[in-house]
Amino acid sequence: MARVESKHQEQLAKRQEKQRIIAEKQKVLAKRYRMKEEVAEVREAERREREEKNQEAEERTKEAQEAIESIRAVLRAGLQVGCVIDWKKLKNHEPFSKPQPKPPVYLEYPREPQAGDARYQPALNLEIGPEGPVLFAVPT
Repeated sequence: MARVESKHQEQLAKRQEKQRIIAEKQKVLAKRYRMKEEVAEVREAERREREEKNQEAEERTKEAQEAIESIRAVLRAGLQVGCVIDWKKLKNHEPFSKPQPKPPVYLEYPREPQAGDARYQPALNLEIGPEGPVLFAVPT
């Protein structure tokens, strides 16, 4: 009888292990399924966004083409009328309302020094005395 019980407990343990493994697999599969759903949702959102942008681009392109065509129509009409523009008549020949600015006032600088200027020539007081030549300072 002990053998039957141990066999029964063994089968019970195997069954519980299988159920645990199955539960783990179910969790993994459920997680994979949720991840696939999230990826699909993101892709769908990106697809919708692309479609919206494409539709907006098409609308803006159509508006731009209509604007270009309206400008062309104006140009064609102007050429068919053959109007000539006298640009000289369109010029404004009235004097300016503001007076012209005064010329700038520049500071007067002294002339550039020249090497021959007396100020830059050395002045030596040299006297020859009983002891030989003597150099004196020049008063300024």
